[in-house]
Amino acid sequence: MIGYAIALAAAAAPLAALGSEVWLGYPPCLLCLWQRWPYWLAAGLALASALWGGMAGRVALLLAGVSVLASGGIAALHLGVEWGWWPSPL
Repeated sequence: MIGYAIALAAAAAPLAALGSEVWLGYPPCLLCLWQRWPYWLAAGLALASALWGGMAGRVALLLAGVSVLASGGIAALHLGVEWGWWPSPL
């Protein structure tokens, strides 16, 4: 059951960003788009963990957490670029 909830939460973040583009007219930068991929991966892994169960499910859930942390790292990079702390790697 926790896998389904985490999959839903992980998918909500990039879907909210997409909604801000479509309904509010905010154009995404390339770092914004990069930041979404780990969330989609986390959603897929969390869903797999809910379906698999057992040790494989726990490993998939752990990898989903690592994926969300990776998105946090991209977010920190993005924040530094937006605030002018360092240049964009792109």
